[in-house]
Amino acid sequence: MMSVPVSPHPVRGIYPIIDAGWLERHAPSVGATAAGRRVLAEALVAAGVTVAQLRCKAGGGEQQRFMALWMDTLRCHAPAVRVVINDRLDLALALAADGLHVGQDDLLPRACRDLLGPGRLLGLSTHTLEEVAAAQESGADHIGYGPVFVTGSKADALATPRGLEQLAAACRASRLPVAAIGGIAARRAEAVAGRGAAAAAMIGGWLEGADPGQAEGLFLATTAWRAGLEGRSPGGEEGQFPGGERR
Repeated sequence: MMSVPVSPHPVRGIYPIIDAGWLERHAPSVGATAAGRRVLAEALVAAGVTVAQLRCKAGGGEQQRFMALWMDTLRCHAPAVRVVINDRLDLALALAADGLHVGQDDLLPRACRDLLGPGRLLGLSTHTLEEVAAAQESGADHIGYGPVFVTGSKADALATPRGLEQLAAACRASRLPVAAIGGIAARRAEAVAGRGAAAAAMIGGWLEGADPGQAEGLFLATTAWRAGLEGRSPGGEEGQFPGGERR
């Protein structure tokens, strides 16, 4: 009997997070214009990105405005890239997003899965090996783990970096694909890939460089990621394939 090939999980490689707060602080002109958004969307395509996340922690209608603008841009200029919404299940449904990412204190993943249905992506943030274990039956199809390195996007105890060896332990413990997150600069993508992560989620790292609008960091990170994959071999401590590649 012939085996049927299974498609790889889309959460793999460099996983850019388009964050409203980061853009406002470091590159306000990039997200403010249709041309700036288009250039970044085209960069995602050129780099072979499979999934991108939209993240906005502002209140009021700013979240919906930000998500809608970027959703329109990505659907038009990067239609093959799956778009995940951070936190807001209602916006993920209203904007017909491809998935949702939630934290430990957000809506329960199982309830989100019931509303999203089986065909959309659902990610869950984890910070400890206990949370990684609990996530396996949560209804999520992939998890985020971190922060791996020091990060400016978290201001509480969760900002304590877990490090590369804890990341490797999380990848070994999870049958779901693991997206590493937290302080991942382009130069660190190789080490993250080498520890078995399925993906490296990056808020600012993919926009490193003199001109964030050109996404130079994305291409540097992609090259580094591929080098990290080449250094892995099945069964080794750094050669363990992540949940996202055990199909």
